[in-house]
Amino acid sequence: MNSWIALLKKDFLLMKNRLLVFLLLDVMAFASGWYFYLSKTNSGQQPHIDWMMNEYDFFKFIPLFITIVVHVFFIGTYILMSLNKERKQLHLWLHNPQSAYMLLGSKLVNGVIAAIMSLSLIGIFLIINFTPYFSELTYYFSDFTKLLFYLFSHLILTSLFLSVCFMFFWTVYHMFKTRIGKWSILSIIVFIFLFFWSFSRMEFTDLYAQMVLWGEYSIDIPKLVAIENFGQISFEEFGTIGYLGEDLFHTLLGIVLFVLSAWMIEKKVEV
Repeated sequence: MNSWIALLKKDFLLMKNRLLVFLLLDVMAFASGWYFYLSKTNSGQQPHIDWMMNEYDFFKFIPLFITIVVHVFFIGTYILMSLNKERKQLHLWLHNPQSAYMLLGSKLVNGVIAAIMSLSLIGIFLIINFTPYFSELTYYFSDFTKLLFYLFSHLILTSLFLSVCFMFFWTVYHMFKTRIGKWSILSIIVFIFLFFWSFSRMEFTDLYAQMVLWGEYSIDIPKLVAIENFGQISFEEFGTIGYLGEDLFHTLLGIVLFVLSAWMIEKKVEV
């Protein structure tokens, strides 16, 4: 256990500067939203908070929402940066007494922790922006809480799945590099294209629908329809639909790709 904690700490320290950069980008998104908002409400003057939402208030949220969407690639990008740092002394990393499962697992855990920290900071910024309008949104508070939990949890899970794919591609690339040298870059590009092409084709087959699209569930959440005169907000309900079978399929596929990545590192990737 102590060696595992030490490995987690080592990977965290390896990426601490990059994590600070990511958090700084979140702060910049928050600040840019307010900059756009103030520029639309007579730049340089103190904004008038009348506890009613108007169309200009959306400028405070747009950069944050864009940042949230980009987080789908957060863990994968974070792990690729960490692996590329290890590449500078790849022989030392590969000869670590820890197993490849532990080495890759440590980077996944650190990536998830970093993503949670970043999304938590964005969540704080969203609360700050929403604070003047809590009285208007009180009726929908439970729905918005449910929506944020659904979005943030699925965002992290999707980002985690993509990060395992990136890790798998990184491992395959290094396996190609030890065997075909200069053709490895072209080979991995073709491999990635065929991987996602095959995956997308499979999703439209009847077999996929029968084996995976089961356990349908929906979450009723409010959708903003319009901001009417005097700042009145209008909503209508709509449901977000998902499938437990599809969630399970992506989970199992992620585990398979992780195991294959660790196996290739231990058996196939040579230094």
